[in-house]
Amino acid sequence: MNYVSVWSNISKISNKSNNYNQWIPFTDNHNNPIIIGENNDDYQGARAVIGGSNNHLLFITYSYHNISVFDLNTLQFVKHNYLPTQSMILYHCFVSNQQMNKAKKR
Repeated sequence: MNYVSVWSNISKISNKSNNYNQWIPFTDNHNNPIIIGENNDDYQGARAVIGGSNNHLLFITYSYHNISVFDLNTLQFVKHNYLPTQSMILYHCFVSNQQMNKAKKR
């Protein structure tokens, strides 16, 4: 989505695209829609974070304890698995572990 603030002067914005503040489908290089997940997946309260060695992976976690990984460079699904918890995850958050990243670089 290309976001334009409702407080902006719209006449100052380039007219290259009319898709401001509208959801547009995520498509591959051949204009085919990219579908993440399956019909029965419940994404209420889902969370996603970009990570990986080159920030090329999209990690999506959703209830009950699912995690899916999507490669943003190839636009391909990588893997689905279950998080090792018996509790349902819902409306959770991700916390960056900068100390772990610094330790690995040493």
